[in-house]
Amino acid sequence: MIKKIIFGGIVIIVFFIVDHFMGNRMNKIYSDRFNDFNKSNLKSIIVDLSKNRRDVELILANDTVAFFPKTSDLNHNSIFGFTADKGDSIIKKPFNDTLILKKSNGKIFRYTFSKSEGSL
Repeated sequence: MIKKIIFGGIVIIVFFIVDHFMGNRMNKIYSDRFNDFNKSNLKSIIVDLSKNRRDVELILANDTVAFFPKTSDLNHNSIFGFTADKGDSIIKKPFNDTLILKKSNGKIFRYTFSKSEGSL
């Protein structure tokens, strides 16, 4: 009985250590991805896009970036992942807080974005 309790305690401790390590690693990944996106000078056509849990990865003609777009009145409450399509254009200056999405039909949407998933 005591061996089972000790074993259970060790399993729980190992779980918390691994969880803490993986959480820190994911925060670093999200931070690095945001920094790459934030300093990017983007003026390109979307070749492909991938919608993940909350972030969007854009494959452009000469770059791939990922960011956490915010849905708001600024973009008519349109979710970026459902609004953007292949062939649409994006524009974002380095360190600017707004990305412009220009649809192939000429309609324009503006998206702000979060620094990382943790800040959503």
